[in-house]
Amino acid sequence: MLFHASIPADNPEHVAHVVAELWRGEVLPFPPFPGAFMARAGDARRTVVDVYPRGHEHVPAPHQFGVRVNAAPSMYSEVHLALGTVLSADGVLALALREGWLAQRSDRGGLFEVIELWIENKFLLEVLPEPEQQRYVENMSSEGLRRLFDSDR
Repeated sequence: MLFHASIPADNPEHVAHVVAELWRGEVLPFPPFPGAFMARAGDARRTVVDVYPRGHEHVPAPHQFGVRVNAAPSMYSEVHLALGTVLSADGVLALALREGWLAQRSDRGGLFEVIELWIENKFLLEVLPEPEQQRYVENMSSEGLRRLFDSDR
């Protein structure tokens, strides 16, 4: 289960508001890291996505991780998140259109569908409306993954 994650953004406060909108959640500042904000889902797990200024990288440090600023970060990332939403697929696409962000429906091998929502046209969120969340749960079981990836079993 996911409790929280962090993602990069050029405009962390705005991105946190958009992520919170997917959940009908709320946004709070994240005081330990100036310029960072938390999008809270308001669910039973207290799920949070921290949105950091792009280039603020987590690095190992004694007792607790540190953050350093990379003056030349890539505009893309090797990280992505799949998030559920209370919005319909059309609602997610409308939100992307309003923001001027790339978005498209994408089938994941017949297992489930997502809306690929490119935050600031740079960071990939796979957004699953409620009907696709159920398909995800059904198809991403251990048995389902074995069928998908290990045809010899």
